[in-house]
Amino acid sequence: MVVAGIWRLAAGDLAPISYPAEPASLLHSEGAAGAVTVFLVLRAFASGTTALTGVGAVVTLVALVVIVVGKFTQGAWMVVIAIPLLVWLLLRIQRTYGRELVQLQVEISQRLAPPKPRHEVVVLIEDLDQAALSALQYARQLNPLSITAMHIAVDPDHARELGRLWSKVHIPFPLELVDAPDRNLPATVEEAVGELVRPDTEVTVLIPRRRYVGFWRRVLHDQTSSGLTAVLGAMENVNVTIVPFHLAGQGQAQPRLHPVRG
Repeated sequence: MVVAGIWRLAAGDLAPISYPAEPASLLHSEGAAGAVTVFLVLRAFASGTTALTGVGAVVTLVALVVIVVGKFTQGAWMVVIAIPLLVWLLLRIQRTYGRELVQLQVEISQRLAPPKPRHEVVVLIEDLDQAALSALQYARQLNPLSITAMHIAVDPDHARELGRLWSKVHIPFPLELVDAPDRNLPATVEEAVGELVRPDTEVTVLIPRRRYVGFWRRVLHDQTSSGLTAVLGAMENVNVTIVPFHLAGQGQAQPRLHPVRG
């Protein structure tokens, strides 16, 4: 502890030593003489720390250059390329996080805006099944001004069959069929929903998503909802909500939709 304190004093971290009233008697003792000797040695060493660090850095740099030049073709080139790329990547990630934090900051003076007078809900229908009924039920729970069940007719034959089945089931919302001549589902949905967007209207798009149990079953079915979410989420005054429907696993009872014959 005494040596550590003397080292800090030599480096200039502590206040100067306050000598007692009779320094002569203290200096004549062996312990005080040893402490003073250690202090002088450490002070001399600390004064040369900066120069010693600089010399060490130069020697390390020279050694690095020699190793890189001598072993460049034997694999040193990977280190030369990887380290700058890693530093650049980390700096870019840091800047990205910084920009995101700036955009997400909440000012103390901020207040919630009043709700828009109109709220319309669009339910995207792919098939008439339990997942679609679950989304329609949730749309009614939102109690909007209007509910639109919309099907993008990428396949005209399937659209006609869906319309025929829809008319036989007691659903209080008409099915709107939207043509997609170029079979571009995201672009057609964006255009159809964009017609409902107005400054005084908040539009909510509900997308039924079937949650399949097991990796293989998820691979067998497409992930169209992810692309639709990305397109619609970028639109102004449009909110996208995924309505999940969990399918039962193998051996479990699965609910089915029973159409009304008429």
